[in-house]
Amino acid sequence: MWELEWTLEAEMQYYDILSYWTNHNKSNSYSIKIMNEVEKSENLLIYNPFIGQEHYLSTPYFKIRSLLVLKNFSIIYRITDRIEILSFWDNRNDPTKLERLTL
Repeated sequence: MWELEWTLEAEMQYYDILSYWTNHNKSNSYSIKIMNEVEKSENLLIYNPFIGQEHYLSTPYFKIRSLLVLKNFSIIYRITDRIEILSFWDNRNDPTKLERLTL
């Protein structure tokens, strides 16, 4: 079993997304759905960290992987001596913003 760690940036993105959907829907039901799926994804990752696809931002020295959560979000992570979540990404965002966050 691998250790999993969220970066501060990824945590902030995650909580911002949860907050947005709670305010947007005037209910926390979708946010709870996201939280449940993220928890399932975390459990999947700690037992099988290579399950995510290699991300297009990967380089030979900095391998980045991506795991889809629901259909609109991705957990962007890398594997070192642990799993480091670099970003909780809304896939509808401009991908050039992701490049700035992960590099």
